[in-house]
Amino acid sequence: MNIDELLNDYIDGSINANKINELKELLEKDEMTAKKLKALKAIDVLMRTIDYEKAPRDFSEKFAAYLAKNRVIKKDRKDFVTPTVLSLFMVVMLCILAVSFYYSYLSINDTEMISGILLDIFNGVSFIAGNKLFHLLGASVSFIALTILYIMNETHRRFRKKIKDL
Repeated sequence: MNIDELLNDYIDGSINANKINELKELLEKDEMTAKKLKALKAIDVLMRTIDYEKAPRDFSEKFAAYLAKNRVIKKDRKDFVTPTVLSLFMVVMLCILAVSFYYSYLSINDTEMISGILLDIFNGVSFIAGNKLFHLLGASVSFIALTILYIMNETHRRFRKKIKDL
């Protein structure tokens, strides 16, 4: 029997004389146990002085029906945070791309300039595709972005689970 059970049984008056003597010896040796017994006695006195009302006869049935009804209503919802964040990110990126193309188109006056710009774009893409530093940088940024999204998603899931468990 552990100390907490012994203290609770003593307060309830359900232990024999041998256990009472054992408890007295323990209280003389351990001040923390004596303080714990004093606190438990105070709680017991307070609990016995509390006024209470009896629940109606059909309280259990009504409460069980209420719980059953709410469990049916609360269905598992899909996680919309990650797709929403990713969609918002894609929309922002497409808007930036569209604006940059629009302003570059406004500055073009002749067809020779267009072919020069297209050649510059092709050379830039070829440079990026052949440059290992850009590959490493792109992979690093992608890894960081995916890690942040994963952490956000897991944090949100844990938060929803805590709320659901309340």
